[in-house]
Amino acid sequence: EIFGPGPYTGQLLDVLKEYGVKATFFVTCRYPDYFDMVGRAYREGHAVGVHSASHNYYEIYASEEAFYEDFRRCEELVYEQTGQHTTLFRFPGGSSNTVSSFNEGIMTRLTASMNAMGYQYFDWNVDSDDAGHTNETDEVLQNIKNGCWGKKTSVVLQHDIKDYSVAAVERGILWGLSNGYEFSALSMTSPTAQHPIAN
Repeated sequence: EIFGPGPYTGQLLDVLKEYGVKATFFVTCRYPDYFDMVGRAYREGHAVGVHSASHNYYEIYASEEAFYEDFRRCEELVYEQTGQHTTLFRFPGGSSNTVSSFNEGIMTRLTASMNAMGYQYFDWNVDSDDAGHTNETDEVLQNIKNGCWGKKTSVVLQHDIKDYSVAAVERGILWGLSNGYEFSALSMTSPTAQHPIAN
């Protein structure tokens, strides 16, 4: 991957269940052994959205047709596991990605066409940096605290294939609850934290 479900998703779901916290899982098709975690997340009240089947930027953003083919493969996984179609998704790399710049304007075209088809895409306004420079649980937690400070609504980006990031979740929940935060899964009416389109 870069995104689950994966070997730590069950552990993450256990922690969320213990505290009654709902989250959103933007899923991939990278680890078939853990596809059942998609169904479990949905049954336990979490939101499930499409991220990408392959998460291969150069394939996905080669053309609109390539993006839709990848998207539909992942959408089918969600349906198989939940019995429901989802309208929630997150672009690989976020809507502001520049890795797609080899196909000029594709993000501008995709954001418009996906919205027109009734889908809602989400970015984030708090980055745990667990897919960047951070590989320590304490740093992940500090990045989340720093990112949430002063915001009315925080959409936090974390990855459940990173054991050190999953290990920060319980402490993050306890910190949030003790500081008056409420947790909820994303929906079509949630703040989207959308980034400026860069391509």
